[in-house]
Amino acid sequence: MGIGDGYRAAYNDNVDGPQPQERNTPSNSTQCAEANASTHHANNPDTQGPSIRRHTTARSTPQGRQPNPRRNHAQTSPQNNTNRTSRKTTRASIKIASLNIRGRWHEGVDKWTHINQIMKEKKIGILAVQETHLSKVDETSLNETFNKRLKIISSIDPEHGNAKGVAIVLNKDLTSSQEATHKEIIPGRAILVQLPWTKGEKITILAVYAPNEPSKNGAFWEEIQTNLTGLPTPDVLLGDFNIVEDALDRLPPKQDNEHATVALMRLKLSLDLRDGWRAENPDLLAYTFAQSSAQGGRQSRIDRIYISENILPFSKDWTIEPAGIATDHQLTSARISDVRMPFVGRGRWTLPLFILKDKDVKKRIIDMGCTMQLDIENSLSNRSTTHNPQTIFKNFKDTAIKFCRDKARTSIPKIQNRIKSLKSDLKACLNDQSIPEEERRLVGLELQE
Repeated sequence: MGIGDGYRAAYNDNVDGPQPQERNTPSNSTQCAEANASTHHANNPDTQGPSIRRHTTARSTPQGRQPNPRRNHAQTSPQNNTNRTSRKTTRASIKIASLNIRGRWHEGVDKWTHINQIMKEKKIGILAVQETHLSKVDETSLNETFNKRLKIISSIDPEHGNAKGVAIVLNKDLTSSQEATHKEIIPGRAILVQLPWTKGEKITILAVYAPNEPSKNGAFWEEIQTNLTGLPTPDVLLGDFNIVEDALDRLPPKQDNEHATVALMRLKLSLDLRDGWRAENPDLLAYTFAQSSAQGGRQSRIDRIYISENILPFSKDWTIEPAGIATDHQLTSARISDVRMPFVGRGRWTLPLFILKDKDVKKRIIDMGCTMQLDIENSLSNRSTTHNPQTIFKNFKDTAIKFCRDKARTSIPKIQNRIKSLKSDLKACLNDQSIPEEERRLVGLELQE
């Protein structure tokens, strides 16, 4: 008998109702099929319990070929579904950032909608937010609203619910947010979050919003150092420090309170942390906070990111840029990588997709392609080492790539060119010592606005 006869008999034993009419087979084959079906039925756990009613038409199977048995999806083991469950892991290279948003609302618009968009567009994995003004009810509500992308871990001072507030926002697409743990260091002022990174390692983030008063600012750093005893050492310290360590980080230059700066310095030394942006730009002037003209127009770099000495060599893309949110602070960010991560270069150049929609580009490439085709046909009768189909095709590719690159440069939206120009002007203005300080301050303020 065919092997398929045994499978058909076993399958029909498990189906209620009238059975389909089998084709005539020799008696000895029928007896073997019944014996095989009995054995298969007894050893098959899927045949135990209630059977599933299904009317089918039996079909013959060629001798020696075994059909694929039908899978009963209703009886699939739940263990298989569990094994297929995916789990997000924190990327080996991740972008971290800090922003003081100055409260949740602006003219009736919820700033958290913009934060969600910023983290998506800029691919920020971990964002520290200050002046959140979020209660625990607000935190729960926001986590429900942005459940697909964000996990918000916040801390608020219960005595000042409409002030202060600090939070760490995790991008679920880029981090293993479900395994993150946190601890309040100082309610409404400092929060510590730890989450898995790569290969069993963990990354610890300390987000802060320091007091503005110099005396309280100094005591704040001392309290943090005390409260961190017995807790994981932060790899990253970021937030609004409301103090600068160097006079050149203020415009006009000014040395901050000595007690506060010394307290911060001691905390840095105990945690082995460095100001990454200043290490990357030792002589550059840039500011993250600017007062309005009515307030005096003073500027400072009070929003900073400190990282551990062992991660510093593996950091890049230190940036200070407008956040696109109604606030007087800039977004400061950097990208850090696992020390065991291999170096990855810029990769191959690819044709920008929007270029393919340009009519001039299409026409030019078609014309070049027609010319290439004629040259290849002509080269068949006059072939040489420098003039053959391979070299002609290479020249075509090189010419097309150069043309597309040049076209892409001129097709960049004007607003992006304008933003780039303003950033360049701002950088040149702030770092031009020949310009009087008052003029630098006013021009820099105007460019940022």
